[in-house]
Amino acid sequence: MQDLIENLKIYLLEVLGFKIDPKILKSNDNLPIFLKHQYVIYSIVVLDKSYILAIAKYPDEATPSQISKHMELIEKNTKKSCIFATEKLPAYNRARLIAHRIRFIIPKVQMYLPDLGIDCRQTTSKPNSVSQVLTASAQTVVIYALIHGANEHFIPSKLAEKLKYTRMTMTRAFNELEALGLGKTLRKGKERCFYFQKRGEILWKQALPLMQNPIKKVLWIQVTKSVFEKIKALGFIAGISALSLQSNLNSSSYPIFALFKDGWKTLIKSEEINILPISEGANMQLEVWNYDPDLFDENHIVDPFSLFLSLRGIEDERVEKALMDIMEKIKW
Repeated sequence: MQDLIENLKIYLLEVLGFKIDPKILKSNDNLPIFLKHQYVIYSIVVLDKSYILAIAKYPDEATPSQISKHMELIEKNTKKSCIFATEKLPAYNRARLIAHRIRFIIPKVQMYLPDLGIDCRQTTSKPNSVSQVLTASAQTVVIYALIHGANEHFIPSKLAEKLKYTRMTMTRAFNELEALGLGKTLRKGKERCFYFQKRGEILWKQALPLMQNPIKKVLWIQVTKSVFEKIKALGFIAGISALSLQSNLNSSSYPIFALFKDGWKTLIKSEEINILPISEGANMQLEVWNYDPDLFDENHIVDPFSLFLSLRGIEDERVEKALMDIMEKIKW
């Protein structure tokens, strides 16, 4: 996120010739919590005009129509014009945002601020360097070690069976973890083994900067009672719903469940599910995860490490305190 802010500063300096100074919006209590979950909100001044800058956490998942409704809600709650920002967005989606007259900035690619008469675009662009983060499979290995202990030497075939991956995927995960300095591989007889160099809280702190949000996309859905009960049985309590069960934080006004992306694909094919652009009219929020929350759940609640990773980007002191509280309860 900080890289994107820096890229925005450089882009506006190069294109418009002045510096910007985005500041985290402190008084954002009026914003619906789902918007805080999906965006990092800043205040910004461009050409002497004050704006809200909404940086998407999951830019690949929201449709232009959804983004339009989100920007409208942010403007309604902050009483300021809003600019959508992200690192990348396909050209056809940028065109649809322009059709909706949604202000947006994609550094080095395009800036559309119609009220200021600005529509700058670059005909060619180089791919941005991506910060190195753990793949979903490598991250599950770290979480498995944090929950079950990192004292053992992990064998690809055995751990693959436990984590529901192929042996080849697990071998690649071990290679990745070794390349990032989190562990070492060695030969034990005919087997290739992997072990972590650190354990417990030290491993967590070492791996944390490399770990990704497990959420692939967040959906607001409206379903019948029978489908609701099915999702409740198949899914795992997640997000603010899970955090409130383990802290003094008030629960959200809607239940939040997590499903593995494969489970979601199966469900959407077999059940009638109405996906909504905003929370209004929904009776559930569904998080679709990059790895299976079933691997580490306890009492049908997602594990604390994945929960922390899914919520750490929310700029809300109450959420931050509740997350700190549950992490302090972990017996390393």
